[in-house]
Amino acid sequence: MAASDVTTARQTYEVRCRTLAGEAAFLRTVVIERPVPGIPKSSLPVDEKTREISEHLRIQEDVWRLPDWAIGAVTGEEPARVNERASRGVGRGMALVRAQAIEIPRTAPAAGQAMLYTVDAAGSLAATASSFAPGWSKDSAMRALQAAFEWAETEADTNFPRKRVVAFTRQRAEAARRYGEVEQQRKQAETELDRLHSRQRSMDAARHAYDEMARSGLFSDAELAAPAKTGALAEEHSQLAETRLEAHQGRVAADTALYARWNAFLSENGRDADPGLLADEIEAAKRTVTDGLEQARRNQKDAERKRNGISANLQAETRRLQQSEDALKRITAERRLAQKFAELFPGEAVAGLLERVKRELREASDQKARLESRIASAAGPLRQLAAFRSIFPGETAVEVSTRRARRRDDMVGICAELEKSYGDVQRRRSELERAQIAAGQVEDRILRTAGKGAQPLHAAVSDFDLHPDRRRLALTHFSGLLFAPVLATVEEADLVANVLFSEGIPAPVLVRSELEAFCRDGDIQESEGSAYSYILGARTRPVDCLLDPGLVEREKRVLEERAAKLKAELAAALQEKAALAPGHSDTRLVESARKSEEDRLEETTAQAVTEVAEIEVRLPRLEERASEESVAAIRATERYASLGGDERYNSLLAEQQHLSLRVAELEAEAAEAGVALEHAELSVADAEALFSRVVERASQVPGLRDLSRFVREGGPAFMQAAPGVGTELRKVREQARARTRFQFELAQQRVELAEGAEANLDAEIRKKGDERRDLGEAMDAYRNREQEAQKGLDEWRPRSTTLDEVARRLITQYRIAQEVLADLEVSVDAAGTVSDELSRAIRSSRRLDEADQADPHEVIEFADELRTDVEALDLRTRSKTIKDAKSALESARRVLHGEIRKVLEDQTLRFSSNERERLGQARNEPKYAEEMYRHLEKQWQDHNKLSQEAHETWRSAGANSPRH
Repeated sequence: MAASDVTTARQTYEVRCRTLAGEAAFLRTVVIERPVPGIPKSSLPVDEKTREISEHLRIQEDVWRLPDWAIGAVTGEEPARVNERASRGVGRGMALVRAQAIEIPRTAPAAGQAMLYTVDAAGSLAATASSFAPGWSKDSAMRALQAAFEWAETEADTNFPRKRVVAFTRQRAEAARRYGEVEQQRKQAETELDRLHSRQRSMDAARHAYDEMARSGLFSDAELAAPAKTGALAEEHSQLAETRLEAHQGRVAADTALYARWNAFLSENGRDADPGLLADEIEAAKRTVTDGLEQARRNQKDAERKRNGISANLQAETRRLQQSEDALKRITAERRLAQKFAELFPGEAVAGLLERVKRELREASDQKARLESRIASAAGPLRQLAAFRSIFPGETAVEVSTRRARRRDDMVGICAELEKSYGDVQRRRSELERAQIAAGQVEDRILRTAGKGAQPLHAAVSDFDLHPDRRRLALTHFSGLLFAPVLATVEEADLVANVLFSEGIPAPVLVRSELEAFCRDGDIQESEGSAYSYILGARTRPVDCLLDPGLVEREKRVLEERAAKLKAELAAALQEKAALAPGHSDTRLVESARKSEEDRLEETTAQAVTEVAEIEVRLPRLEERASEESVAAIRATERYASLGGDERYNSLLAEQQHLSLRVAELEAEAAEAGVALEHAELSVADAEALFSRVVERASQVPGLRDLSRFVREGGPAFMQAAPGVGTELRKVREQARARTRFQFELAQQRVELAEGAEANLDAEIRKKGDERRDLGEAMDAYRNREQEAQKGLDEWRPRSTTLDEVARRLITQYRIAQEVLADLEVSVDAAGTVSDELSRAIRSSRRLDEADQADPHEVIEFADELRTDVEALDLRTRSKTIKDAKSALESARRVLHGEIRKVLEDQTLRFSSNERERLGQARNEPKYAEEMYRHLEKQWQDHNKLSQEAHETWRSAGANSPRH
């Protein structure tokens, strides 16, 4: 029933909510009130501004950091502006990674992306801000930032291994920094030592280089006094000599060929010939021939242009003639088919005729197909109608269908009552196998509602071990309450009584000890087969069965006979109900006949046969009109009309004659133009031959111009003196090269070397060696310090990471619980149901509180165990089950409200005003609906009993017939 569903769903919902509330309270204790190691404290600083900054702090990578939007809240800037200033100044911050960051649990988690900044970066951003938000200044922001970070590091952070990790990290960084500095100093010392050794080795080489310069005899005393300067001058003189020799050799190479050509020109044209004048004469002859060739080509182009014009006109007229012939052929072909149209469709217009003949044929064919399909589909129903009339002569299908439907409804109620009675007899018979008497339906419901701890009164009396006469008096006295529930204690009896009252079952509940005392010592009087005190009980058949077990067997036989009778009646009723069911063949036959009568199927089928005969008479003419020959004639007539008809046909004949004459004239003109073009092409060929000969001679002009320039620049005289000049320049170059083959820098060192310089150099080498040794020892010391710090990090970082993971998981579970509790519809008590998972988590929390704080391994182990137990709470699944329970409760409420609304709107039920008011109250209190249900069920049972009696009377009078 909908009301009981609402009650059950609400109880389930409240139990799950109480379970979640207990888990949420535990999480608040271990996260907020007494945070486990690793979870930051939620007790923020007292100062308002420091508190405002502190609640936004986060731990990421073992360092407290502040998000960009929190800095923007102080400076009055957008986060993007804060990040832009940071990238230009202190450097871009660290991106917030929510899976790694740890927040203050009390504060709400921020949404979106953010950049995090350390205390130094945040302080720099605040110090360089151009303005601040209302209520903030540079001084207050700097003080609040410093105080907030100091509070976070000293008070808020409960992860004690992190402090060791931070210290070891700083030690390692400092050792690495100092190691790098010392390593750089050692490299500098080694470099300086190498330089000193190199200088020591170069002193001997410098002395040898100076002696070689002095023995060569190529340098004066002044040059030996400054070897470096002398070397630079010698290199400069060598390069100058090399440049002069290369320039001379380059000109000789460039003028050799011209000098040979000049000698050949003189031998060919004489000593007085001028190459420049000869070049001028050749160029003048080339210009004259070029002008003649250009004129011949212009004449050729004019003749070619005239011939092309005549050819273009000839081609255009030829195309027009061809197009005219093609059009004449097309219209002639269409004209022959159009002449047949008048024979096939006399007196009809061609416009729309093609669509009309196709449509008429298609409509006639479709209509015939539809009618034939209708006739075919009606054949089956008509056969069923004939079968119905043979089975039910003189009756209509509507009358038979209505009668059978009414009888089917009656049989549904009869079968339900018989099944209920048969089931009750079967239950009572089966209970007699377990007990001497069997409870009725109401008594059985009372005992099932009371639960397994309740015992029926007759069983409790039998267990008291009373004297037979006293037992007879007690059972007779309580004969009306033989199945009343008996509980061991007053508390249990009170609980069962409340449950029975909430279920709407009025029944007494007895206490075992009080009942036993009354049965043993109570004042029970006996009078003529009854026993009485404050109540009176008669000697009933169940009492006789309890006192005399032989009566039980007789009671079993009575119930078996009653069950056999009910079973036979139920089988007959079910058989009759099946014969009246919608799936039965008689029912389907009646319904088919009823539909045929309502649709007037016989009349519509006869009308369809008549219409099919008429269509078959018209169909041959329609098929002829829509044949391929007729369609071709129609389309040809349409195309002939679109092409212009007879008028266009006559005009095409005249146009073809005119174009034939025009084409003949243009062909004669084209022949004349071809002859003129051939003459022009011969003239061009002659001019091009003459031009080729002149061009061949003109190719000598550049060479003649080069010879003329060679003569003007004194080339012949230069080539005659070139061998001697080259020999002199090579001598100068070899002497300059010889002066550059000495080590001038080493010789300069020999000149600059002072007295006692070697002894001083040895002392410097010993000093640098000692310095390198000291720096190596310092590097080893810093390396050992860095390794010690790394060892400490390897030991404490996993512990810190474990506590961080514990903190993240517990904070996440705490926030999930808070989100789910915020969505709950009812208020819940944190002291409610304690789940097994919560019990394990509480025990883990106690072990963590009792752990030795001096043993970090034990603390971390118990904290990780607490994390595992808290994750086992599975709040997301718990949230889903609560949402499912809430959804089930809402669904049950909607169903209940819908049922109440339908009952109130049903005027045939005729509820009284009190009953309607009671149903209205049941919207919020489902027990009122259950009480109303029991009240109506009682009325229905009384009414059904009267109906059963009337049905038995009707059956005995022979009201049933073999067919309905």
